[in-house]
Amino acid sequence: MRLAPGLALVPLALSVPAFAQNVIVVDAAAGPGSDYTDLTAAIAAANAGDILLLRSGDYACTQSTLPGIAGFAIGKSLALHGDTGAQPVLTSTLRVHSLPASSWTTLRGLAIRTPFVPVLDGATLYLQSCAGAVRIEDVDVGPNGAPFFGATVEVLACPNAALSRVEVDAGDAPQSALFNGSPALGWTASQGSVHASILRAHANGATSDGAHGYFGGSGLQLQSGQVFVSASTLLGGDAGDSGLLQGGTCGGGADGGDAVELAGVGTILTSQACAFLPGAGGDALAPCSDGDPGVPVSQPVGVHVSHGGFPRLLEAASPVREGQNVVVKFYGQNDDVVFLMFSGAPASVSVPGIVGPLLLSAPNVKLIGNLFAGGSSPVAVSKTAFFPTHDLGAGVEGVQVRMQAAFLNPTHGTFFSNESDLLLLDASL
Repeated sequence: MRLAPGLALVPLALSVPAFAQNVIVVDAAAGPGSDYTDLTAAIAAANAGDILLLRSGDYACTQSTLPGIAGFAIGKSLALHGDTGAQPVLTSTLRVHSLPASSWTTLRGLAIRTPFVPVLDGATLYLQSCAGAVRIEDVDVGPNGAPFFGATVEVLACPNAALSRVEVDAGDAPQSALFNGSPALGWTASQGSVHASILRAHANGATSDGAHGYFGGSGLQLQSGQVFVSASTLLGGDAGDSGLLQGGTCGGGADGGDAVELAGVGTILTSQACAFLPGAGGDALAPCSDGDPGVPVSQPVGVHVSHGGFPRLLEAASPVREGQNVVVKFYGQNDDVVFLMFSGAPASVSVPGIVGPLLLSAPNVKLIGNLFAGGSSPVAVSKTAFFPTHDLGAGVEGVQVRMQAAFLNPTHGTFFSNESDLLLLDASL
């Protein structure tokens, strides 16, 4: 692929051949140009590094990855990407697991929603034992089909996980079951970032038998490891109401869920421009006691480092076909100097003195320019850049380009944005 002469991404043309990928079109309705209707079969048939382009439709899996659960499983380099304007919905759980260090998985532009499945370890999206990079972008997850048994999204033993514009809804219970609410996002022995996302924990309803209520879940439960969270809203779940147990013994209302729970020794939460909203405590009938609300950050152990100022974000519209514009939006603060970085390979590196992790390996860097706004007071500013594209080249069906922005502010320091993965497609697809 070549970009128009003189535009910011000209160096990209030199790198594209190394990143050229095969594209498999998956369409539940078997429309023109589709390769598969069954997503399970498409995943099995794909080679490492392929792109699965998903059209609108519901996709269910019948291949079990956990006892009693029919769920998709990915254990190789693969991109699942919704097509332009498409609304693909996975109606089975998805597990990304056992990725070698040189591998990666990207999910973008889809939803994952599962029916109720009363089993243990009931995550709707499970990232497990991934030495390679996992990128989740523009994905809706939930309500959870098993809200009492583990987080809706579980990240376990993944040293390079990044979520951007992800909405997680653990769901509500109309009546409190005999379990406490579960977290929206569980994070264990992992390292990574969460940007511009909404994490809503499971909320319990009133008990049906007058027993004590059950606790609401946490928006983020950090068991071990570290995570950088920016421009996100984390909501603890409301607790269950209660009444009187038989014999007149009080069963008080339960406590609301915390927005964030640092549950393990050595955990590190770094945040910027986030809203931490705890859940409400459950009500009780007099003379029983109402439950207490949760707290923004429960920190019996662990470390929370909070950065002030405006978040720095990046969003590249995707997918883009030959002849269309690449549209990239930058969100920062007035007086920021913005650089666009792009690469074909992911990374996860903490750079001293810079807020946010570097998520690209050996990126190319191009100056975009300054963010301007009237006045001298700090204000949020956005900028949109357009890059016309040309032909990808003979035999090239698709290319995935990883993008990230660096923002240099003369007063407030240097910041890395989230990663946004751009899918460039042949015009025939």
